[in-house]
Amino acid sequence: MKVSLAMNSPSQPSLPGVVDVLRVNERLIIALAMLAGLPFTLAVVGVMMRVCGASLKPEVFAVGVAAASIIAVVALFVAQWVRARIPVRPEEPGPGFAIQGGKFADREKVFGADVPAFLIRDAKAVMPGVFDEAEVAESGFTVNVETMLVAQFPTPREARKAALAYHRAFFLQNVTGDEALGWKARRSLQGDYVEMVRRGRVLFVWACLSPEACTERRQQCDIESLLPGCSVEKSAPHFSALQPVTETLSSLGWLLGRKEDRSIG
Repeated sequence: MKVSLAMNSPSQPSLPGVVDVLRVNERLIIALAMLAGLPFTLAVVGVMMRVCGASLKPEVFAVGVAAASIIAVVALFVAQWVRARIPVRPEEPGPGFAIQGGKFADREKVFGADVPAFLIRDAKAVMPGVFDEAEVAESGFTVNVETMLVAQFPTPREARKAALAYHRAFFLQNVTGDEALGWKARRSLQGDYVEMVRRGRVLFVWACLSPEACTERRQQCDIESLLPGCSVEKSAPHFSALQPVTETLSSLGWLLGRKEDRSIG
């Protein structure tokens, strides 16, 4: 099988802007909105009461009551800012499979010898909105009612978006795992189990009747040998010197979020 190992020449790294950091840290956006929204709301109410000639005593009382809430919101904002991660860039294509005629050139290497060619279908056609940005996406079926889906994208960014879209489309439940190990979940509508792994711009999904079968199919695939040199992108903390603070405040689970990120994509 021909594996494309062509990589774009690395560009000069640059410091990410505030917008870039916010784009990949959703909780930080929520904390910032709460931090700005609460004082703004109180100010608007105060102006309206002043214009109407009403007493500002209730407003003063509300400000006093809201002080504790503001302190909590500030703590939330600081905690999320400490946890903020720098977005991974540049988005380089990375290793991938050879493509011929809109299909994987060597299907047997990709899907395995037990998946006949006539049981391999175009996944883009049957899953609109999930793999629209894929260069190629195909799913293969076995006689044991097991499926393997492989999708290749122009860059890792599109692969991450597709993983999240798959999660939403199939209402995945009981999701465990992370970006490095892959994810395990249960498809609520189908009643079966899936394992999902993203390596660079290639996304793998196995769906079987049991978690053990999914794990076995994944081991048989041997992604490391199929895509040599492909590794998981890691994002660095925006404030590396402050990372020990997250360990100190880890007891505030909901505030800092779980130590191990279970989100897909």
